[in-house]
Formats: sequence, C-alpha cells, structure tokens
Amino acid sequence: MNASDTFYRNVKEQQARPPLHALPNELLDLVVEQLVASLLSYTDVPPVLKALRLVSRRFAYLKSLNASLFARVELIADPVESQRLKNTSFERVAPHVRHVTFVPPLYNWHMNRELLRVLYRRQGIYLRDLDQVFQAYHMAALVTQTHLRSKQLQKRWSSALGQAPFCHSIQTIIVDYGSMGIDSRNHRPHPIIWPGEHHHLYEVRGLESAGSVEDEFFAAVVSALAEARTQLHEIDFNHATSCQQAWITLPGWSQLDVSNLRELHISPNILRRSTPYRLQEDVGVAEIAEATADLIQRSSGTLSVFGYIGITGLLQVPKPATSLSELKTVELHACLTRALLLSAWIKASPWLESLALGHLSLSNERQHGWKYIFDAVKEHQGLHLCLDHIVVENRNGKLRLFNIDIHTGDKDLEKYMHESFAIETRHGYEAFLVDLKSKCPWFYDKYKYIDPQTVADHEGSPFIIDNPYTSDACAVARYIGNVHDWDESLRTFFAGS
Repeated sequence: MNASDTFYRNVKEQQARPPLHALPNELLDLVVEQLVASLLSYTDVPPVLKALRLVSRRFAYLKSLNASLFARVELIADPVESQRLKNTSFERVAPHVRHVTFVPPLYNWHMNRELLRVLYRRQGIYLRDLDQVFQAYHMAALVTQTHLRSKQLQKRWSSALGQAPFCHSIQTIIVDYGSMGIDSRNHRPHPIIWPGEHHHLYEVRGLESAGSVEDEFFAAVVSALAEARTQLHEIDFNHATSCQQAWITLPGWSQLDVSNLRELHISPNILRRSTPYRLQEDVGVAEIAEATADLIQRSSGTLSVFGYIGITGLLQVPKPATSLSELKTVELHACLTRALLLSAWIKASPWLESLALGHLSLSNERQHGWKYIFDAVKEHQGLHLCLDHIVVENRNGKLRLFNIDIHTGDKDLEKYMHESFAIETRHGYEAFLVDLKSKCPWFYDKYKYIDPQTVADHEGSPFIIDNPYTSDACAVARYIGNVHDWDESLRTFFAGS
C-alpha cells in the first residue's frame, strides 16, 4: 500500500466519523449545559440526556453529562429494584449523586380481595379472574413486606448512600393517589387509597392500612440515613403517614446528622380517619410537630428555609428554636396554630425576610391575637409577610382574609389590601351595606358598587365582597357576627388601606 492509498483511507475514516467526534470536551460541556437549561423541568432531563448518550460515544463518557444525569436518583422500596441495586455497580455513578428520592412500596400487604375488586371497578376494569389477580398481588406484597421487615432493604440503601459522599439532599414522596388506587397501565393497585365514593365501605380501611405501610417505609428510610451517616443539607419529608408511630421515637432519628441542615420541608399526607380541626384527638399529629421541632432545634444555627405544609389541615405548627440566626424564609400552609407561636417565630429569626401563611387556622382566644403578630412585624426590619386564606377565630365565629400582603420598612408598617377581603354576616346583603356604611365607611366607599345580584345568588352560603371591577364573586368566607364586633386590632390594621 503506497502513501496515497493510506492518505485516502484516513480521509474516508474521518468522514465516516460523526462530526462530534472531533469537538473538544469544552464544547460538548456547553452543549449539555445549554440543553439542560432549556428544559422546562428536571423530569425532562433524564430521557433527553439518555438519548444524547446514544448519539455519540463522546457523550456516553462525558463527565458533565453524567453529572447532570445521575445528580438525582431514586431508591424504590421494591425487592426487584433492591436486587438490581445490589447487582449493579452503584459506585460508578455514586460520585455524581447529589439528591436521593425514596419511593414507597408499590404494594399494600393489608389489601383484601373485596377492596381490590372495588378499586378495579372504579377504574372501569372488570376482571373475571379476580382471585388469580389477587393471589399474585398478595404474594408480591408479602415478598415486599418480608424484604422491608428483614432489614435487607435499609442495608442496601445505607450501603448505596455510603458510596455517595456528595449526597446531602433527600426526599420522601407519596404515590400518586389521583388514579384512585389503580395504575391502569399495569393494573396494579397503589398502596394509597384515597377516600371517595365508597369510602364508608372499603376505602377507609385501605386508607388506614396504606398509612401503616408508609410508616414502615419511613422507618427504613430513617434507619438507612442514620446508618450511612449522611450529612443532610436539605430534607423534604413528603410521604404518607398514619400517625400511629411518633417520628421522634424511630430508631436512628436522634442519629440523623442535621448539623448543617439548610432547608427543611415537612408536608406529610395524613392517612387516617379524623375530624379536621379537632387536633386534641390526633395525638400523632402533635408528635409530628414535636419531631419537626427537634430537627429545628438541632439545626438552629444553619437552617435558612423552613416549609411546613399540611394537606388535611390537621398539622400543628412546631415550636421554634430559641434563636434561628440564619432563617430567612418560612412557609406555613394548612396548619393550626396560635398567634403567640407565630410571633415567637418572627422574634426568634432576626434575619427573616419572608413569612408566607396560607390556609392557616389561627386560634385567637384572647381576642387580640393578631396584635402579637403585628407588633412582632413592626419590630422586625425588612420582613415581607404574605397572608393567604387566613382563618381568625373570635367569639362570633370566623373571619377569613385572602391575598393580603404586608410590607415593612424602617419599622413602619405599610398596610394595604392586595386583592380582596372576604366576609359573610348573618344579615342580608342590604342590611350588611347599611351596617358597613355606619361602622366602616372606608370599606363601604370602596366596595359599595358590587352587584347585589351577584351576592344574592350566593345567599345562604359564604360569598366574597370583591373588587367592583372583578366579575367573579365566589364562595370563600365563613360566618362572623356584626362588623362592630371585629377584633379592634384587625379593624385598625385595615383602616389604613
């Protein structure tokens, strides 16, 4: 073979190679960076990056791509997934892992045949071989139960976490209950059975049993984190619970390393039969607040973001630490609390910048509970307080506030109404306007142009006294007494708007 043949052969080989083969790694890193930045959510990242790895071998071994692809991993409470975790070399991707999501079991070992039949029927699925399907499901559920209770699952989880030295963020999630307990793609019931049309017959039993399954799952997560000695910077507990076991008593809870915790989000989905707003009957709910307060106390010097979000309105706001020197953002949603406790949160956080309160039920036995909050806001510099759907209890009933922003600067409280103020009285609409004009003229002058027929359509039910230029007047408020019986501090506060 002469020199010319060798030259032409090399040219043909270069032409056969993909164009990306000749690009330096720096340009490929920019391609990956721009591609990830252009995606709308992180859920779109893995499939796109996996496809990109198939385009060229250069991408398959690109460090920046693998760092983005394996930054977030899932550990599923399933025997098959656990065995796969054991057989694969997790240490190959472990250096890239930054966040771990724990997924609860896909099977409920408390499921019975009749409940399974109801769940399928609610999805329009009628099985002739229901007994065979139930036996297969029950066997898989028992295998999952044995795998979880024998500590095999948490040992493999702790081993995987121990190999990921840069993983400081963990999350627990709930199985989507929007499908009413059925994943119609593979006809496999999910463990969470949300109460619905037949909840008095079967769903309540499935609801409570699913909560106990989630409790065992969460206990395994806590034990695995404690055994792996994972230093936690971000925690997001967003799983279901039956509130039958106190979190603070779980094995390994006191060993959780939260010395450098920066973000704490607690939003448990309580799966149990309970009456909303009767907290004294829900001992487990108070224990969640106690466990959360324990984490806050142990991370008081580093915690900067705290979110406490309830779904059923049963959560009780935990007590703050004596001093929260780094706390800047607090969000409390769908909780029960007291004004003194909220003011304690503000006073304990000198650098607090944002306090968001939504769908909050505020107990106000002393009739001047808001005064404690407003005084704490006035004394705090640079605090932005956002109130949305707040319930204030007084001797005449409840008053709800909506979409109200309060800004402070230089200790002067700037008061204004952002969108709407909701109210319902025992009087009719016309009597309400007369009473409102005499007791609160500033409010009457602002809202007297609302169409009376709009409110009359909602007679006998809560209604909103909304902006006159807003066409929709929806049912939003609860009953309160006469206008002059409002809390004096509340009327004084809104008088400036």
